[in-house]
Amino acid sequence: MDLTLIWKTVLIGVVEGLTEFLPVSSTGHIILAEEILHFQGPPGKVFEIVIQLGAILAVCFLYRQKIFTTVEGVLKRDCPSLRFAAAIIVAFLPAAVIGVLAHKYIKSVLFSPWVAAGVCLLLLWMFSQMALLSFADLSYVLPVTSIGYVLSAVAGRVFLHEQISPGRWSGVFLIMTGVVLVGRTIHNTTVDHNTTAEPER
Repeated sequence: MDLTLIWKTVLIGVVEGLTEFLPVSSTGHIILAEEILHFQGPPGKVFEIVIQLGAILAVCFLYRQKIFTTVEGVLKRDCPSLRFAAAIIVAFLPAAVIGVLAHKYIKSVLFSPWVAAGVCLLLLWMFSQMALLSFADLSYVLPVTSIGYVLSAVAGRVFLHEQISPGRWSGVFLIMTGVVLVGRTIHNTTVDHNTTAEPER
């Protein structure tokens, strides 16, 4: 019995369990986990399919009452059940058609660990933006998060060895100045219109 293989499958199972019910790509996280754990090749692909089948069955068990009720309603020609089943089919068809037509492209490009990592980082950025906008003004969040443009320029120079002109560095400096100036202001100036104003005395 290979204990290392068992621990790899357990860790990938934990990743699948934690990400399946979150608004992130569970498949992307599995691809990254397999890359990090060196669990690839035919065994990794088979395990990737089987473990997601377990997640699908878990969802089916969780919503078993809704599924049974819908199937029973469809057999009895119940209008709400028929509409619900039709909506599921319509929602499924675009993904099915695109999956069949672009299977080779999706497999060759989107299943790359680097692409999966990029998608995960993009989702992290999106949720970070939503979190920031929940307690700060839009006019505060967008300028402050522009520091990402500065980091992109630095990363391009350091890692990609890009030749950045003095004029471009001047623009980067202006962005940094704007970030500092906006960061020194009050982050939330929005008036809560739901609160009742105190009567004037």
